[in-house]
Amino acid sequence: MRIAGIILLVLATGCTTTVYTRSGTYPAEKQADLLACEAQALKLFPVSMQPRTTIGIGGTIGPRVCHGWLCTGTGIGVYQTAPVSTYDANATRRTQAVENCMATSNYRRTSLARCTPEQIAAGVTYPKGAPDADACAVLVDGGGWVAVNP
Repeated sequence: MRIAGIILLVLATGCTTTVYTRSGTYPAEKQADLLACEAQALKLFPVSMQPRTTIGIGGTIGPRVCHGWLCTGTGIGVYQTAPVSTYDANATRRTQAVENCMATSNYRRTSLARCTPEQIAAGVTYPKGAPDADACAVLVDGGGWVAVNP
Protein backbone atom coordinates (compact mmCIF):
# COMPACT_ATOMS: atom_id res chain seq x y z
CA MET A 1 0.00 0.00 0.00
CA ARG A 2 2.83 2.38 0.90
CA ILE A 3 4.60 1.74 -2.44
CA ALA A 4 1.39 2.43 -4.36
CA GLY A 5 1.07 5.78 -2.56
CA ILE A 6 4.64 6.71 -3.44
CA ILE A 7 4.12 5.77 -7.10
CA LEU A 8 0.91 7.83 -7.19
CA LEU A 9 2.75 10.80 -5.66
CA VAL A 10 5.55 10.53 -8.26
CA LEU A 11 3.02 10.35 -11.09
CA ALA A 12 1.04 13.29 -9.74
CA THR A 13 4.09 15.50 -9.30
CA GLY A 14 5.30 14.64 -12.80
CA CYS A 15 2.40 16.64 -14.24
CA THR A 16 3.02 19.85 -12.30
CA THR A 17 5.49 22.68 -12.68
CA THR A 18 6.46 25.70 -10.62
CA VAL A 19 5.88 29.23 -11.91
CA TYR A 20 6.49 32.67 -10.46
CA THR A 21 3.43 34.87 -9.88
CA ARG A 22 2.99 38.42 -8.59
CA SER A 23 -0.18 40.45 -8.24
CA GLY A 24 -0.64 42.99 -11.05
CA THR A 25 2.00 41.49 -13.36
CA TYR A 26 1.53 40.17 -16.89
CA PRO A 27 3.60 37.17 -18.08
CA ALA A 28 5.80 39.37 -20.30
CA GLU A 29 6.79 41.49 -17.28
CA LYS A 30 7.48 38.34 -15.27
CA GLN A 31 9.67 36.93 -18.05
CA ALA A 32 11.66 40.18 -18.21
CA ASP A 33 12.16 40.16 -14.44
CA LEU A 34 13.14 36.48 -14.51
CA LEU A 35 15.68 37.07 -17.30
CA ALA A 36 17.18 39.99 -15.35
CA CYS A 37 17.49 37.80 -12.24
CA GLU A 38 19.05 34.97 -14.26
CA ALA A 39 21.59 37.37 -15.81
CA GLN A 40 22.48 38.75 -12.38
CA ALA A 41 22.87 35.23 -10.97
CA LEU A 42 25.08 34.23 -13.89
CA LYS A 43 27.38 37.20 -13.20
CA LEU A 44 27.58 36.30 -9.51
CA PHE A 45 27.98 32.55 -10.08
CA PRO A 46 29.36 31.85 -13.57
CA VAL A 47 29.27 28.38 -15.08
CA SER A 48 32.09 26.37 -13.49
CA MET A 49 32.34 22.95 -15.10
CA GLN A 50 34.28 20.52 -12.91
CA PRO A 51 35.22 16.90 -13.54
CA ARG A 52 33.32 14.28 -11.60
CA THR A 53 35.65 11.38 -10.88
CA THR A 54 35.52 7.96 -9.38
CA ILE A 55 38.32 6.14 -7.64
CA GLY A 56 38.79 2.47 -8.24
CA ILE A 57 41.20 -0.18 -7.07
CA GLY A 58 42.80 -2.34 -9.66
CA GLY A 59 45.57 -2.92 -12.08
CA THR A 60 47.62 -5.86 -13.09
CA ILE A 61 51.19 -6.85 -12.42
CA GLY A 62 53.42 -6.15 -15.39
CA PRO A 63 54.60 -3.24 -17.52
CA ARG A 64 52.57 -0.01 -17.45
CA VAL A 65 50.37 0.31 -20.56
CA CYS A 66 48.13 3.35 -21.06
CA HIS A 67 45.24 3.91 -23.48
CA GLY A 68 44.09 7.51 -22.96
CA TRP A 69 43.35 7.93 -19.26
CA LEU A 70 43.13 4.18 -18.58
CA CYS A 71 46.40 2.56 -17.54
CA THR A 72 47.10 -1.08 -16.69
CA GLY A 73 50.14 -2.76 -15.28
CA THR A 74 50.41 -0.42 -12.30
CA GLY A 75 50.38 -3.18 -9.71
CA ILE A 76 47.60 -4.76 -7.66
CA GLY A 77 45.96 -2.44 -5.15
CA VAL A 78 46.98 0.82 -6.82
CA TYR A 79 44.29 3.49 -6.85
CA GLN A 80 43.45 4.92 -10.25
CA THR A 81 41.25 7.97 -10.85
CA ALA A 82 39.27 8.15 -14.06
CA PRO A 83 37.16 11.14 -15.17
CA VAL A 84 33.57 10.04 -15.73
CA SER A 85 31.60 13.24 -16.40
CA THR A 86 31.47 16.95 -15.63
CA TYR A 87 29.07 19.06 -13.58
CA ASP A 88 28.47 22.77 -12.98
CA ALA A 89 29.75 23.49 -9.47
CA ASN A 90 27.81 26.79 -9.30
CA ALA A 91 24.42 25.53 -10.56
CA THR A 92 22.86 25.28 -7.08
CA ARG A 93 24.13 28.71 -6.03
CA ARG A 94 22.86 30.23 -9.28
CA THR A 95 19.40 28.71 -8.80
CA GLN A 96 19.24 30.04 -5.23
CA ALA A 97 20.33 33.51 -6.41
CA VAL A 98 17.50 33.57 -8.99
CA GLU A 99 14.97 32.51 -6.35
CA ASN A 100 16.21 35.19 -3.93
CA CYS A 101 16.12 37.86 -6.65
CA MET A 102 12.54 36.98 -7.63
CA ALA A 103 11.46 36.93 -3.97
CA THR A 104 13.02 40.38 -3.51
CA SER A 105 10.79 41.57 -6.37
CA ASN A 106 7.72 40.15 -4.53
CA TYR A 107 7.25 37.09 -6.76
CA ARG A 108 5.84 33.94 -5.24
CA ARG A 109 6.52 30.40 -6.44
CA THR A 110 3.29 28.59 -7.29
CA SER A 111 2.98 24.92 -8.21
CA LEU A 112 0.44 24.34 -11.01
CA ALA A 113 -0.70 21.42 -13.12
CA ARG A 114 0.45 21.56 -16.73
CA CYS A 115 -2.31 22.50 -19.16
CA THR A 116 -3.75 19.70 -21.24
CA PRO A 117 -4.02 20.07 -25.03
CA GLU A 118 -7.80 20.22 -24.58
CA GLN A 119 -7.54 23.18 -22.20
CA ILE A 120 -5.26 25.05 -24.58
CA ALA A 121 -7.49 24.30 -27.58
CA ALA A 122 -10.53 25.62 -25.66
CA GLY A 123 -8.69 28.90 -25.09
CA VAL A 124 -6.69 30.33 -22.22
CA THR A 125 -6.13 33.83 -20.87
CA TYR A 126 -3.04 35.25 -19.24
CA PRO A 127 -4.01 36.56 -15.81
CA LYS A 128 -2.59 39.85 -14.60
CA GLY A 129 -1.34 38.77 -11.22
CA ALA A 130 -2.38 35.71 -9.26
CA PRO A 131 -3.94 32.91 -11.33
CA ASP A 132 -7.42 31.49 -10.65
CA ALA A 133 -7.87 28.36 -8.54
CA ASP A 134 -8.24 26.21 -11.70
CA ALA A 135 -5.22 27.77 -13.45
CA CYS A 136 -2.64 25.65 -15.22
CA ALA A 137 0.86 26.19 -16.62
CA VAL A 138 1.78 26.38 -20.30
CA LEU A 139 5.25 26.24 -21.87
CA VAL A 140 6.08 29.40 -23.83
CA ASP A 141 8.43 29.96 -26.75
CA GLY A 142 11.97 30.49 -25.57
CA GLY A 143 11.45 28.23 -22.56
CA GLY A 144 9.82 28.83 -19.24
CA TRP A 145 6.31 28.27 -17.93
CA VAL A 146 3.55 30.80 -17.35
CA ALA A 147 0.29 30.55 -15.47
CA VAL A 148 -2.89 30.76 -17.54
CA ASN A 149 -6.60 30.61 -16.75
CA PRO A 150 -8.50 28.06 -18.84
